[in-house]
Amino acid sequence: MIRTTQTPYAIKFSLSPKIQLVERVIEETNAFLPKSSSADFTPVKVVLRELLLNAIQHGSGSQGEGQISCSIERNDDMHLKIVVEDQGDGFDPQLIDMSLPEDANRAPNRGYALISALSDRLEFNEKANQVAAHLIIPKAENGAFDGHLEREWFRAMRNETSLSLIVVNVDSFKEYSEHYGPQKGEDCLKRIEGVLKKSAKRSTDLVASYRDSGFVALLPETPAEGSQHVGEEMRRNVEEQKIEHAFSDAAEWVTISNGLATWIPVRNQSPEDFFRLANDAVGS
Repeated sequence: MIRTTQTPYAIKFSLSPKIQLVERVIEETNAFLPKSSSADFTPVKVVLRELLLNAIQHGSGSQGEGQISCSIERNDDMHLKIVVEDQGDGFDPQLIDMSLPEDANRAPNRGYALISALSDRLEFNEKANQVAAHLIIPKAENGAFDGHLEREWFRAMRNETSLSLIVVNVDSFKEYSEHYGPQKGEDCLKRIEGVLKKSAKRSTDLVASYRDSGFVALLPETPAEGSQHVGEEMRRNVEEQKIEHAFSDAAEWVTISNGLATWIPVRNQSPEDFFRLANDAVGS
């Protein structure tokens, strides 16, 4: 059973603790969210699903019959709050490791690791059978990486921690693609991406392709010397691949150039300024 009430800025559900009802809540929430091509609501759906599954698994009461309440509130175009409350006995949230593990598929309580990673902040009531997740909605037009950068930027600002960014360009890649062919060029980029991902070893680090022939690496809670070490390891590991490049001005094999930036974000700065700083530093 499920009951739904809705206003222009909020939708609320009361449902039985049955897994098959979760997708129905997701569907109705998707219909409630504004239809905008400029916003990516994927994190909202992931967080909502994980909160509901945790409530069903751990908080539906000893007889498995307790109702679960859920609300999704839009504060403005960028901020949204999800609140899920169950009738269970609660737990101590301080006992849960909410950091993303190396293998999230095998980790206990991985749902809370995902929820924490995708949320700007989490709030628990005293009993901890009510969880409020506050989310910042990234703009879809910026791409998946820019959405991730936006979330990590606000997280670092809130926690007053360092955030490092590495922008990577493949030297003379246009010449490589022209002379070896587009398929060889694509294979080269895939190989480089694999090398870069192995160089950024922590589960919280993100390496992604960016634009036509570039890459970015976002390193949360990493000071400047840490990002310099990762950037140098990336450069060295790519060179060790000895990918032939007879048309490069830099070497006889494929090489990369890095641009690095490290900030502790404050309110008069922006993720765009941060990216521009790292991008302008490439090759300097």
